[in-house]
Amino acid sequence: PLVSGQDEIPATALTTRLATYWNMGYPRYTSRETYRRVPELLERVNEHSSPAYECLRWWITIHVPDDATPGLYRGSVTIWDDDSDHAVQIPIALRVLSYRLTADPAKHYSAYYYLRNRTQFADKDEAFARQALANEAQAMADLGLDMLPTLYLRYDQQQGRIILNGAEDLDRLVAAGLSGPLPVAGGNAI
Repeated sequence: PLVSGQDEIPATALTTRLATYWNMGYPRYTSRETYRRVPELLERVNEHSSPAYECLRWWITIHVPDDATPGLYRGSVTIWDDDSDHAVQIPIALRVLSYRLTADPAKHYSAYYYLRNRTQFADKDEAFARQALANEAQAMADLGLDMLPTLYLRYDQQQGRIILNGAEDLDRLVAAGLSGPLPVAGGNAI
């Protein structure tokens, strides 16, 4: 828990996620000869096995109760390894303000996101892909993103017209709480 005098934010109000890294094609996602390791997911885990000498990045979200008393709350995060008798305690501090922060209505937050990555869903059925996309959209909203990601235009030769790639998945993004404006890039339609 995080404690300030007699007040406490319980440990159950903290969520931990592990930033996991994937090998991504470089200089383009379609490159197959070279790659770079980039952070790709914030996974909900409480434990993780990693190779020796590999750095880990953890993301901690603190859900401050609406009725929390203003003040400086302190606590620690404990990390240990099964092969060690020693744990490491990392101190954390959070200042709860006496007023609520408001969002600037002129600012929106989004992330680079590629709908229907052909490699990621190559061996998956449609039901799996739809559920995965819905989960990803909800995770974006849960982490504070509020704007739809950039979608791309492409030329559909069968229909003989320019279409919005991924339009069939817009409903899942909107259902999760993401909204406009919708950034659109020319892609291969130009």
